Amino acid sequence: MRMDKVGCRRGAGPKRPKHKVYCVLAKEGFVYFPIAAVRAPYMIKGSRPESYLAGMPNFFGGNKNMDERGREEDDCTALAREIAEESQGNIQVQIPGEALVELLRRDQEDGNTYRFYLVRTENCHVHKFNWQGDTAFVLRTYEEDLENKPEDYIRRNQCRYEDSFLVRMEEAHFRGFVQSLLALRNTADPEARKVQVESMLQNEYHILGGTTITGVNNWYNSHTVEAFSVI
Repeated sequence: MRMDKVGCRRGAGPKRPKHKVYCVLAKEGFVYFPIAAVRAPYMIKGSRPESYLAGMPNFFGGNKNMDERGREEDDCTALAREIAEESQGNIQVQIPGEALVELLRRDQEDGNTYRFYLVRTENCHVHKFNWQGDTAFVLRTYEEDLENKPEDYIRRNQCRYEDSFLVRMEEAHFRGFVQSLLALRNTADPEARKVQVESMLQNEYHILGGTTITGVNNWYNSHTVEAFSVI
């Protein structure tokens, strides 16, 4: 579940601070992360709004859920659930507490807390790791599933469509990828920066999800980019 959105599981009642947890996965020398879908998977006034980080590299994760007794998930449970949802079931891991040793960044803003981890699968119990493709693994879209799955299924599983791709890169190569994106941070013209970012993602890394000016701007001003920069 993304940082800015109302969320697939939002309930009624007064607003309470959100505790959010995110991770990138490392497995056998590769780093795995999602690309945010351009459109959010939920409806507002009859249409799907643009995603917060539309088309940009992201972390797995989101809000920590509460149970019926008001108890909050621990970081490990929340991350395992979010990874399974956002990978559309292709990655299923059990994350023990000792796997959360690489805390990349911790932030607090408006009462909300954010924690970002690098999680290594050798410290986890891997139940499923289905990878299709080389660099980019294309996920099923909201529209594709809407054609052949019941509306009730789509409604209950909206979070499956938060991302459009899963990406893997060699861990050492990943640092250069982030630095290349950061080098475009101060491009004065937002349209030019969006075009440069999209060109780099598509031509160099075969990430074809598309971007938007707002998504790119949000990315460069997010907790996410700061966490990526320290991997």
